[in-house]
Amino acid sequence: MVCYIGSDIGTTGTKTVVIDEKGKVLGKSTVEHPLSTPKPGWAEQQESQRLAICLKKGNAR
Repeated sequence: MVCYIGSDIGTTGTKTVVIDEKGKVLGKSTVEHPLSTPKPGWAEQQESQRLAICLKKGNAR
């Protein structure tokens, strides 16, 4: 079976969907990312945390 994975990495979360060759949704998930605001108007994220969260969630399926 051929599957395709689509991912939308946003500011506060990542949405992922898995579909088959015919476009049928086989699975989907949303994972929130931690967001640090050290000063007013600032927003920071750790890319390594985002990747680790996404991989962990993906492996749980």
